[in-house]
Amino acid sequence: MRILFELPHDRLTGCNTFTYTVAKFLADKHIHEIDFFLIHKEAKTNTFIEQISKLGRVLDSKQLEIEYDVIVMYSGYCVHQLKDLKGKKVFIGHGLMHDSYYPELEYVDELYYVSKFGAEYLTKKFNRPVTFIPNFIDIERFSFSPVSDNMKNVLLLDARNSVTYKFLFERISTKLNASFTCVSIYEHPELVWDIP
Repeated sequence: MRILFELPHDRLTGCNTFTYTVAKFLADKHIHEIDFFLIHKEAKTNTFIEQISKLGRVLDSKQLEIEYDVIVMYSGYCVHQLKDLKGKKVFIGHGLMHDSYYPELEYVDELYYVSKFGAEYLTKKFNRPVTFIPNFIDIERFSFSPVSDNMKNVLLLDARNSVTYKFLFERISTKLNASFTCVSIYEHPELVWDIP
């Protein structure tokens, strides 16, 4: 089976870690040929691209094949860019954003959403079924541990260089009387890739 995944950019964000998790699972099964369509080069390092390239080819629009068995997309922009490619087109939404974010529905075969609320909301909005799928994560790579009641330090790994996120976490840290550190993984994704 030949699968094409959209990479909206080359930063270490939720959408790309979601793609990495799915692609790694498929690559580990040795039954799929995987390509990635990189839309925008934004990162200052190649950390993410180096890692995902181990799972399949990273291509630009001129290198894409004419036909894939499945095409997985996350942005309306990508749906428009790939509308002429042949294959089953799957859109996975992950944010309730401005209408320009949503895909042109005539170019999408199946719609999925990573929150139950989002799937229900968009089912009504589009008058078309939108299936909820959990925003799963590679639990071998990232493990859960409970937050301590006596938290002393807060570390924000900021993938967007977001002033809003930084301000929010800084205020929470102050209320908890905890120290606050912000590390930009937008600029330095290599700092977090190998965290056990």
